[in-house]
Amino acid sequence: MNKTLTRAILLVLALTLGSAQIVAAKGVAPTIKNVCIDRSTGILRSLRTSPVKACAGNEVMVRANKVCVNKLTGKLRHLAKSVKQVCRSNEVRLVWNPSISAFTTTATSTSAPSYPQLPSPAASSVTPTTVATRTVTRTFAYKVGDVGPGGGLIFFVDLFDQYDGFTYLEAAPTDLVSTAWASDSVTCFDSINSATSCLEASIYQSSVANASRINAAKIGQGFSNTTLIKTLNSRGPLFDNSGFAAGLADAYVYGSTSDWYLPSINELGQMYSNLKARGLGNLKDTYYWSSTEFGSRSAWYMLFSDGYYSDTAKSYPFLVRPIRSFG
Repeated sequence: MNKTLTRAILLVLALTLGSAQIVAAKGVAPTIKNVCIDRSTGILRSLRTSPVKACAGNEVMVRANKVCVNKLTGKLRHLAKSVKQVCRSNEVRLVWNPSISAFTTTATSTSAPSYPQLPSPAASSVTPTTVATRTVTRTFAYKVGDVGPGGGLIFFVDLFDQYDGFTYLEAAPTDLVSTAWASDSVTCFDSINSATSCLEASIYQSSVANASRINAAKIGQGFSNTTLIKTLNSRGPLFDNSGFAAGLADAYVYGSTSDWYLPSINELGQMYSNLKARGLGNLKDTYYWSSTEFGSRSAWYMLFSDGYYSDTAKSYPFLVRPIRSFG
């Protein structure tokens, strides 16, 4: 990995983990306060909003210069005390440096954007692809935490021009009422019985369901997810969008903006990390729906008290926080 790409990765982490501090590379690596890293998955977790100010049994407090980054996938790995303290040949050591500018950056990337692959029957089939090298130099009008043009808060900035059609993601200023993920008044695709309720069947044809669900987890997919869910769930006798989460988000209007939608699970994760974990956005310590389907009868949600995510039945009433993209 070249120095410029390493700098790019550090910038993203510096924005996500505002608590990280510059540390010296010599001597014992200082602990990064309030941040735990899962030993097996490399997932970072903030303790700022957790009632228990300690890492779990499968976690360790992040130590400066003790984290390796996979050059291809971007996955983080903490160097355990009991093993050799070196990064592997396919990794580069992470250096914590929040002094990098958050507004203007030059980055060179040699690989396609990498997305956290949520547990899924077909997750193992995803293979990172290589794209042509590109260099991006930009100045940004907004940063994470700023009030966006829709009146909400910016929670994601596409610093390296990885996503087509938008640069910023903005969260609505308020929650919408708790509602189910799907409505039981309409029918959805099903390999056996096409007249099955949307609470019981997938929104995808069975032949493409697994691949579609993986794609639907990514950043930038919330709008298309919402469009598909709305199309299927608005076929009820009253064409009512109020009975399901994506419909509520789609119908939301704030000020002069009406292009809101239900975030994908990875977009929801960005909202948690960049707003809720920093005490921004008036987000509650409760469950929020994503627009990502997990299976025929379940969808992904996130618990905003600690960032935990999983799947559950589409009938559960969870809060809805719409988002919009622009720029």
